[in-house]
Amino acid sequence: MNVAEYRAERRFEMREKKVLKGVVAAALILVVIAVSGFFPLDLEARVGLCEEALGRCAMDAAVAGLMGGAHAFGAYAAGCVLGYSWCLDYY
Repeated sequence: MNVAEYRAERRFEMREKKVLKGVVAAALILVVIAVSGFFPLDLEARVGLCEEALGRCAMDAAVAGLMGGAHAFGAYAAGCVLGYSWCLDYY
């Protein structure tokens, strides 16, 4: 086997591993989503979790604002608000 054939075979093996990792990751995500659907939380617990997450995100936004300026704070805070609304609707 020459070097070119070895490299081609090695690239094919690496590509197969990447595809397999992607399939395993997707299957794991689907399993977690399916299992979490069987055990829904009550509304009060969900609101509490979402508010806790919003508080942690706001603290991160404040730190980002101190380090990166107003535009960093604005972008981070907007993501916090969107995440909070998503959490209330879908979690």
